[in-house]
Parts: sequence; structure tokens; C-alpha cells
Amino acid sequence: MTKIALLLASLLIGSSAYSQTTNGEVNPKIYGMDTVIWFGADFSLFRLSNARKMGKEEKLQEYIFAWNVEYKNSISNVKLKSWFNAKKVVNDKAFTDDAYVSFIPEQWIVAERHKITRAQIESHVKKVTTENTGLGLIYLIENMYKGAPVGVPSNDPPSTVHGYFVWFDIASRDIIHIYESGGRPSTSPYSVSGQWTIMNKKKMPKNKGMTGYWFQGMVDATVKFSIDYKNGIEKEETQY
Repeated sequence: MTKIALLLASLLIGSSAYSQTTNGEVNPKIYGMDTVIWFGADFSLFRLSNARKMGKEEKLQEYIFAWNVEYKNSISNVKLKSWFNAKKVVNDKAFTDDAYVSFIPEQWIVAERHKITRAQIESHVKKVTTENTGLGLIYLIENMYKGAPVGVPSNDPPSTVHGYFVWFDIASRDIIHIYESGGRPSTSPYSVSGQWTIMNKKKMPKNKGMTGYWFQGMVDATVKFSIDYKNGIEKEETQY
């Protein structure tokens, strides 16, 4: 197996299983579109559940920036087109790059597991700004939960990155489909993307361990989403 395949396999082994959608069914409207507008990860509704870090919001906000930069740079247009089987994918990150600065509350580090509602998702999607039209997809990060490490017996649930991949019609802002996905963070070796600009480098935190741990949980959740999405694509029958 290649190094990439090994990484994906290791991530999937630890992946948390959540319901495939909020309505229990795959919505066929998300398939067969020529163009997908990809907004990337949005931390506007996000909370970090870690009692030990409560009160350190100002100091740790640089990590939200770092997770967003790493996630954005890890997913190329080629990869997205392959996932969605689309002719064109438009990367529209102008809104999600810094939306959290406007919407995240002052106290975004909490002790308990954080959950968001469908009503909150619908309300936030209406706030997305873009000049594009058509089918939009945004990854809303709900919670990074600091729990029991993988493989350690505990009564606590394991550490998890949890969020929603939300498909919506940009013109009407109607929600078309919500995919709920959870991923396990990882302590495996992590290397930065190497695509940071000079401006970004100045903003990146020095502790790359915390950046990589939670970022790889985001990757794990995304891998699960992409596999389930591709499994839902109608297969053409081979004629013999």
C-alpha cells in the first residue's frame, strides 16, 4: 500500500460511526451536478470541549486559524472533483476563511460536549456570502471533544471531531442534505502542508502537535464523508 493509502486506512480504523444523514436517507439531488461550490470548513458554530483549557480562548484562537489553513490546503480541486464526480468544483473560501471571527462567541471552550441544531445550521447558511450560484457545500465544525485517548480503557467517550457537511441551494439558501460525520483525532506524525504564505506563517501557532491532532480528526471525518458519498453514486452496469 502507498503511504497515502496507509494513512487513510489508519484514520478509518478509528472513525466514529454516526448516522449518515439527519433524515436517514441519501438525497439524490446532491448527485449528478456538473458544478459544486465548495466553501470548505467553517468554525462559526464551533466549540472545543476541554475543561482544562477553559478560559484560554484568546490564547488558543490561533489554532482555529491553523486548523482552517491546514484543512484548506490539504484538499485540492482534483481530489474534490474525484469525490463528487463533478465536471467542475469552485473553491469559494472568502466567507469561511474568517467567518468564525464574526460569529464564534467569546467563550468557545467548554467542559461538556457541544451540539448544534438544524435550526442553527439553517440560520447560519443564510449568512454565507458568495457571488457564485448553484449547489453549495460547506463543512460546519460543531465540536472537538477531548475525551479518552484511542485504545485506553475509560468510561469517557473517545476524543472526537464532529460536524456536518451541508448541501444547500445558494439562490434560495434551502438545505438540500445534511451529512453528519465524526472523526478521531490522531497522535500520528504530522507534517505541515508547506503551502503557507508569509502572512500565514506569522499567524500559525508554535505547537504543531495540537494543530495536527485535531486537524487529522477533521481529515478522518472528511474521508468517511467522501467514501459514503462515492458509494451513493449510481454505478453504470458493464456490458459484456
